[in-house]
Amino acid sequence: NAECTLLLKPMTNFDRYGVVELTGHGVVKNFKEKQFYKEGTINGGLYILNSNKFSDEEFPAKFSFEKDYLEKFYKECRIYGLVQNNYFIDIGIPEDYNRANREFSNPPLNLKDIDKSWTLFLDRDGVINEDKAGSYIFNANEFVFMKGAPEFFKKLTEKFSRIIVITNQRGVGRGLMSGDDLTAIHQKMTDGINAVDGKVDHIYFASSINNDDPLRKPNPGMALKAKADFPSIDFSKSIMVGNKHSDMLFGKNAGMYTVFIASTNPEVPFPHPDIDLRFDLLQDFVKAL
Repeated sequence: NAECTLLLKPMTNFDRYGVVELTGHGVVKNFKEKQFYKEGTINGGLYILNSNKFSDEEFPAKFSFEKDYLEKFYKECRIYGLVQNNYFIDIGIPEDYNRANREFSNPPLNLKDIDKSWTLFLDRDGVINEDKAGSYIFNANEFVFMKGAPEFFKKLTEKFSRIIVITNQRGVGRGLMSGDDLTAIHQKMTDGINAVDGKVDHIYFASSINNDDPLRKPNPGMALKAKADFPSIDFSKSIMVGNKHSDMLFGKNAGMYTVFIASTNPEVPFPHPDIDLRFDLLQDFVKAL
């Protein structure tokens, strides 16, 4: 029945934070100002919130959740604290921000480390099949595999536990092609791959015309759907292969490694902070495996 539960972190010898005091029943009884403390529990910045109760309150357009809600209402609301002595980092100062970047970054991608616990995410147009610059692949007749495909899918299937295609298909959202057209295209693609003993475990597509749609790359929604459908996916053991910067951002936003295929955008510079490896074609990446 709590209206809000705070995750609290016990600390010693600190002055960057105020202290949250609890009753013996875990109810927040006080928020103390920043000063030096030998020990105490601090607000870890993670909350379980009763959204209905919260929505009943009135706030200005810009407000502080801590000051205008927690510290204002804790005496009259049921606000609890849950003490957890797990990993904590506050990136509010440059040295901790830099430390977070070091601690959360993946080690450099070494293709020799890849085994059957890894997942391969692939963009479609310009990677698996020939792209149409400034347009769409409207039907199955227009779908033409890239040089070397689909034969190298056999090796990819041997290397990776899962192969997942991730593709933006705004042409469907714009009404320029139908869902049935897209299904026929993907059927032709998977038939060709299956015929050479390769596989594609699933195809996810985003048809929205809205760049803010969570499923549309570079947003990571399709990766999260894949994780929900295949819970064993480990994004730190996943590679996103694509030919656009949005593919690379999609991979990074999901915590994957990225491989850039320069088939249609060779002008993209490398080294690049969003690109781990670069190859001219997908078949070159396959050879490097």
